[in-house]
Amino acid sequence: MFLVDFFLKRFVWMLFPALIMLTQIGIEVFVPDRYMADLHSETGPHEYLQALILCPAVFLALRLVTIAPSVAIRLWGGLALCGSIYVLGEELSWGQHWFEWATPEYWKTLNDQEETNLHNTSSWLDQKPRMALEVGVIVCGILIPLLQKFYSKAVPKILSPILGSVEVIPCALFFVFLKVTDKSFGAFDRHLFWRSSEVEEIYLFLFVVIYLAVLCRRFQTAGIPETAASGSP
Repeated sequence: MFLVDFFLKRFVWMLFPALIMLTQIGIEVFVPDRYMADLHSETGPHEYLQALILCPAVFLALRLVTIAPSVAIRLWGGLALCGSIYVLGEELSWGQHWFEWATPEYWKTLNDQEETNLHNTSSWLDQKPRMALEVGVIVCGILIPLLQKFYSKAVPKILSPILGSVEVIPCALFFVFLKVTDKSFGAFDRHLFWRSSEVEEIYLFLFVVIYLAVLCRRFQTAGIPETAASGSP
């Protein structure tokens, strides 16, 4: 599958996260403050980049569902598929940012940004799912790789089919860097990045895409005979 091969190329999983960070630093340094709000707005480039990254997640999750070797992994892929569709739709307010329809008056009273989405109506549809994803990125992208390296016995073997691999680590590290610097500077009422949460979301979504690509590679090659996988006649 093209998406699997693309996102697991070294220049994507290793260099692309670094390129995003360098670009953001360049924006913070060289773009005047009067333009920063527009860049990080609901219709700014960061929002559209997030949506663009999420599109492959939908297809990769669907691919995972179709090739999963067990019901449990199929359900895991189904959860990823539903989550990717939900977040993609929410990022675009289900098309409102493109087609610019008016928000119904009743919905304006429920939505704190007066948009036709769900995540601005309740923390259970926004902060709580995001927190769960953040924990997953830290655990799967940093803690488990460290355990596998230095104390592999601590990692339950039952989880091995759905664990990430080395490709997910760069995204996780950049996300943690953003999170730590935001909290550290925030304690002094300062910020290193104009709106760190928007940049964090780029890394969260890219992590999901690369993670799903890793699982698809794992299961699409699991059913191929060794001679065929190696190219032997």
